[in-house]
Amino acid sequence: MAAYQLNHDIQIKVIRERVKYIDNTRRNLIDGSNTTFYCQNWKGYYLGDLDDDSDVDTDDIIVYLVDPDGTETTATVSSIDDDDCKFVLASAPDAGTKIYVTYVYSPVRIATPDNLLALANAYLAAAYAFTKIDVKKIQKYSIGKLKITQQSQGFKIFYDKYKEIVNQIRNMPLKMVKGEPVTDIMKPF
Repeated sequence: MAAYQLNHDIQIKVIRERVKYIDNTRRNLIDGSNTTFYCQNWKGYYLGDLDDDSDVDTDDIIVYLVDPDGTETTATVSSIDDDDCKFVLASAPDAGTKIYVTYVYSPVRIATPDNLLALANAYLAAAYAFTKIDVKKIQKYSIGKLKITQQSQGFKIFYDKYKEIVNQIRNMPLKMVKGEPVTDIMKPF
């Protein structure tokens, strides 16, 4: 449950992005022989975990092919490269076909979890554990001379730590591209 929430707090979902030319390296040529394509949000980001199974694999990207006559099919993705936001189709789409892709991307690597990601997940799991304890919380309670007037602040402490880490992840500098900091795109947060 914590991993699911964390994914949704740091990842950005893209629905039906049209695959098109990006640059000379990422041409996204649809010519009947090319099977390798790139997502538009490749620069400074990583492909994420669309299906929330804590694993980044071919199930985390959905590719739609639309023939010139308007017939739509779902393509089979044979592999992905989360670091380059690249995916490879099992067969090359015919020239004239339009390709659309649905995926999520993240400022930190999900596939091999970034240490901050693991820390945020641990804090959120701990906060959730306190919700089980605090459900039966009574504001004031006394048995004889024993009086309890303040309950545990465990949930708040761990949840606040979680929010700090999520904000740190959201505000991280973008990853380096060819040794140069990425400065020409706007961060989504």
